[in-house]
Amino acid sequence: MKNRSALAILFIIVFVDLLGFGMVIPVMALYARELGASEAATGFLSTGYSAMQFIFAPLWGRLSDRMGRRPALLVSIAMTSVAFLVYGLAGSFAMLLASRLFAGIATANIGCLLHLETGASRPVSHWIELLDQRLAASA
Repeated sequence: MKNRSALAILFIIVFVDLLGFGMVIPVMALYARELGASEAATGFLSTGYSAMQFIFAPLWGRLSDRMGRRPALLVSIAMTSVAFLVYGLAGSFAMLLASRLFAGIATANIGCLLHLETGASRPVSHWIELLDQRLAASA
């Protein structure tokens, strides 16, 4: 039962991350235009978000190794909430961009989630043995 509830919590975290992403994308260009941003500057909203995820995913991994998966995920969820709040209240394009960059940093937690779900905390020898068994079964 504990394993099932842990997976449910992981599902909810991924759902919140992706729901927020899916809610922002359709209105992002309209919102940026309303704040006076050019089309080129609007592209920085998506690019910056993805760049922050790319840069900070390994850092979230190291942080979660040091402080534990649960605290790292709780911090990232709180950061995501703040980012969405700032996004909704942004009165300038600079604030909108800052909120998207911060959201990218916060949602780079996907690596921590995958690490938890796959049980990557097991030794490498376990995964090599499992791979050998799968290869032998398919041969």
